[in-house]
Amino acid sequence: MTEPRTRRAKGEERIAGVLLAAEDLLTQRGAEGVSLRDVADRVGISVGNLQYYFPTRAALLDAMFERHTKIFEDELIARAAGVDDPRQRLELLIDYWLGVQHTRGQSFFWYLWATSAHDERARQIMDRVYGALPKQMGQWLREIHPALTRGESLRRAAAIASLIEGSGLFVGYGRTSQRELKTLPAEIRVDAMAIVDRPVTA
Repeated sequence: MTEPRTRRAKGEERIAGVLLAAEDLLTQRGAEGVSLRDVADRVGISVGNLQYYFPTRAALLDAMFERHTKIFEDELIARAAGVDDPRQRLELLIDYWLGVQHTRGQSFFWYLWATSAHDERARQIMDRVYGALPKQMGQWLREIHPALTRGESLRRAAAIASLIEGSGLFVGYGRTSQRELKTLPAEIRVDAMAIVDRPVTA
């Protein structure tokens, strides 16, 4: 039993190394600069060995996006665990989301947005990420404002997501810091919480 477990562990270690190498290349060159040959060379294996794990470039890119999506979702779940107050959960989510705009992983989501218009797999990942999160946010919003309809809560959640994601165009990962925009994340936070706290109108 030890040998299969060791082989599996080595395989998982190899996959992790391949994904990190591919992410480095994507960050340095953009997605169009990531080829199976480049990744194999970076890891020090043959293209054939790489294709054992990722048969195509598309499969490799899929795995990268899925990895960062899972990290994003798992960290959000961990932060919300044990927090009973729905408003506090939304605050934690907004603060975390604004924080990850400055991490390398965010650049993968920008690529995902760009390719989802013409790539079905990218669109599916987008639908999963940006479909599930507003639904969860909407549920918390309805706990705060029971009179909110499902549609109204989803629109509020989408507005918050749009504010946060849009801020990445100006102050996200890799952006040149502008003195005038240093306080933008704090202002986005205020605006996002204003949407959370907005009274329900008849």
